[in-house]
Amino acid sequence: MLNVKNAEMADLEQIMKIYRYAQDYMIKSGNPTQWGHFYPDADLIKSDIDKNACKVIYDKDGIHGVFSVFDGTEPTYKHIEGGNWLNEEPYLTIHRLAGDGQVHGLFPCALNYCKKISLNIRVDTHADNKTMQRLIEKNGFIKCGTIYVKNGTARIAYQRTDFRAARFASISLNTTRSAARSVSSSVDRHSDNWQEIVERYKRFAQFDIAVDHKIFMIWYATVRENVYNKRK
Repeated sequence: MLNVKNAEMADLEQIMKIYRYAQDYMIKSGNPTQWGHFYPDADLIKSDIDKNACKVIYDKDGIHGVFSVFDGTEPTYKHIEGGNWLNEEPYLTIHRLAGDGQVHGLFPCALNYCKKISLNIRVDTHADNKTMQRLIEKNGFIKCGTIYVKNGTARIAYQRTDFRAARFASISLNTTRSAARSVSSSVDRHSDNWQEIVERYKRFAQFDIAVDHKIFMIWYATVRENVYNKRK
C-alpha cells in the first residue's frame, strides 16, 4: 500500500536517485529538454524539504516516488494563453512528480493526498511529456491552456476542481427546482428570453453551466414548464 509523508533530509539521496531515473526515462522517451540531467537539482529539493513542500511516496519496501506541493498562488500561472483556468479559487499546485519505475499508482496516490487538502488542484507539464499528459488527463484534470515557466519555455496547464461536486452535495434537487420556480415566476410569460434564465441560473449556482449540464437541465426544464403553464 502506498502512503505519503513529508520528505526529510535523510531521504535526499534516494530522492535524487528517483529524479535521475525520471530524467533518463524522459530523455529516452523523446522529452530531452524538460528536465535534461540538470533539473531539479539537490539545492531545489533541499529548499522544498525545508518548506515541508517535498513529499515522498513509500510502502513497506521504501520510497518509490516524490513530488512537491504548494498552497498559494503560483507566479507562472498568473498569465495563461489559449484558454482560461476553470476558476480563480485558492488552489494547490503539484510540481516535480517522479517515480522509480518499480510501482504503479504514484500519480493517483499523490492526487488523493492533495484532495484531502484542497478541492482545487493545478499542474503543468511539457508538450513532449506524453506519459505525464496521459496520467494527468486520466485523473480528471482539464486542459486549460498554455503557461510559461521561469526560463520562458511553454507548459500545458491543467486544473482539476471538485467544487461543483461539493456544492451539489449540499443542494438538493428539490432546492434547485424550488429556486427555478421562483425564477420562472419573474419571467414574463410572453418572453422567450432564455438567456435571461441562463444568467439567473449562473448567479444562483455560481459556476459553469457547461460543466454542470445535468443540474442545469433540471433547472431549465422546470423554468420552461412553469413559464409554459403561465401561458395557458
